[in-house]
Amino acid sequence: MLSSQTIIYLAAFACLAPHCGAADRADLVEQLQHLRPLPRIAPALKQSIIASLPRDGEVKSLTAENRRKIQSVLPVLSLHGRQTDYLFKVVESPQARVAIHARFVVLVTDTALRLLTSDQLQALVAHEIGHDYVWEEYEDARDRHDWRRVRELELFCDAVAVYTLTRI
Repeated sequence: MLSSQTIIYLAAFACLAPHCGAADRADLVEQLQHLRPLPRIAPALKQSIIASLPRDGEVKSLTAENRRKIQSVLPVLSLHGRQTDYLFKVVESPQARVAIHARFVVLVTDTALRLLTSDQLQALVAHEIGHDYVWEEYEDARDRHDWRRVRELELFCDAVAVYTLTRI
């Protein structure tokens, strides 16, 4: 029996094909099954980005439950060949947010970590990995204020998340 959450994901996936440049759902599935490998970030650039991150507000001590939630995303990372490439940072914030910074820093607020289940965190991280696949195009569309294209790329990220969740 599929959960209601799974049904919602699959329904969303079925609606995404026309918005992601795919001719039909089968074409979208084909595109997702043959995603190009994500580019690696040079170690020196990574170190520079890490050094530039603010230290204020970073959560240094996690509960066992929160550590377990973060560990739960390993299958998501592994599916995309990124199990050692992303750096997770938990930061203090009253808002529940998950985001990717500089292609490899996954920022999770302490509020999000407290409120989300492991499955929900997996889904959000999978969506953020989708951004890595369209990073330059997304940045360009955002810089040009092409909000229609930004929405299409967000839908693509949703499709990556749904594809990822169905595979793991």
